[in-house]
Amino acid sequence: MRRAFVLSVLALGLAAGPAFAQQDLLLQQRAQTEMRLQEMQQQMDMARQREIATSNELMALDARLRTERGIADVRAQALSPRLPSAPQNQIYPGAPPARLDTSGLASIPDDRLAESNRRVREASARRR
Repeated sequence: MRRAFVLSVLALGLAAGPAFAQQDLLLQQRAQTEMRLQEMQQQMDMARQREIATSNELMALDARLRTERGIADVRAQALSPRLPSAPQNQIYPGAPPARLDTSGLASIPDDRLAESNRRVREASARRR
């Protein structure tokens, strides 16, 4: 009886051996899968950090460009434009400028101009 019991325990042990080995294999596979998952998570985290760094660098460059453009605009506004000089006589460069004959232009005597100015001021004062 004892012998039968020992034989049955040995038989069960031999049959259970592959099951233990399979469990060990499953544990190893699960551990490898978790390691791969952690590795992929780390790679994704690193990629996200690189993306954030690149985005920050791009924003800094954009801000720098806008600042430089603003400074250039302010400098351009500060410069007074070059005014054209009086036209020179092309035929005689050293000649004085031409004189205009104003006798043909309309003229108003000073007393008439003063009287007109007075009437305009009176008319505008009445409206107020």
